[in-house]
Amino acid sequence: MPTKVNVKINTVQHTSQLSKAGNELNYVEITGFDATNNKGFKKRFFATKKDGTATKNAETADALNQDDWAEITLDDTSYHNVQTLKKISEPAGMSAPSQAQTQTSTGGGGRASGGSSDKMTKADWAAKDRAKEQSMARHKGLVVAADVCVANGNFDPDEIILVARTFADYLTEGTGQVVDGEKRETLPNGNTLVNAPQQNDDPGVQDDDIPF
Repeated sequence: MPTKVNVKINTVQHTSQLSKAGNELNYVEITGFDATNNKGFKKRFFATKKDGTATKNAETADALNQDDWAEITLDDTSYHNVQTLKKISEPAGMSAPSQAQTQTSTGGGGRASGGSSDKMTKADWAAKDRAKEQSMARHKGLVVAADVCVANGNFDPDEIILVARTFADYLTEGTGQVVDGEKRETLPNGNTLVNAPQQNDDPGVQDDDIPF
């Protein structure tokens, strides 16, 4: 179920990146101190809706100043995305270091003085999105391939990986017909690839251990 954390705000910054379709996506990123769990906090969420107007969470974030407190509700996915955000007074029984002092001592933004900027370019975001997309596609492809092949009595690891690659190719490229030079129009059970599951576009995946 969703969880709530009380965060002492350090910075509120707007960033943008290109989607795989070439559209610019706008985000708000909040950093600070999570007093509920006694650790640093850094999350981003959409700043604008499809029509270009600001999201409610973005409007709330833009009204926050350094050392303000906010109650942030995180969803129950593995990414703990921001669901709701509201400004609150300092919670009773909780304490947090001054974020102004933290920023000064680290040279700004939580990085050591003299360090390079952590701002990513649009090309960097696009490459990160692509890597995330491929990682999630490989994972889903392997899960589905294993289920399909085993259900049809096929326990050959090479065949499972081949089918997994086909699914991954379908999810990322929309084709899924040619893998390693072999045409794969259908799966071992006769189903077509049009029934392949769609990927989750939620950001967060950096790397994986899928064997292809």
